[in-house]
Amino acid sequence: MRRMLVCAGLVVAMVFATTAFAVTRHFSGTVQGGGTVTFATKFKHGKTKTVNPPVKFNSVPISCDQGNTTLNYVLTGNPLKVTNRKFTYLGSPNRPSQAKITGTFTNHGKNAHGTFRDHGTFANGAATGCDTGTVNWTAHK
Repeated sequence: MRRMLVCAGLVVAMVFATTAFAVTRHFSGTVQGGGTVTFATKFKHGKTKTVNPPVKFNSVPISCDQGNTTLNYVLTGNPLKVTNRKFTYLGSPNRPSQAKITGTFTNHGKNAHGTFRDHGTFANGAATGCDTGTVNWTAHK
């Protein structure tokens, strides 16, 4: 009986130790001029290690040749590595539109701020000359 209690205690301790070292933090915030941003990070050993897709920018104002509208942008794919509290994503120049996202974590990884820009052609060519301009965003966990 005692051996079983010791084993159960070790299992519980290992579970708590694992969750204490690798935590997912969810961030949400606002974009300058309108819109929202949401994403999650992997936080380990007191530091933000990666930004985990999807990174979502919703209802961000965008100007196009056809008029003004809003953009919903979702970054998928591999996690973005965080180095010295900073991360950057630059979309492929061979696509009809190109997005750029930058970010910096502050307050021990509890807050983040950065910039977002997407420009190009959207909706299979129905929206041309589109550009959000470089807009600032802020988020917190």
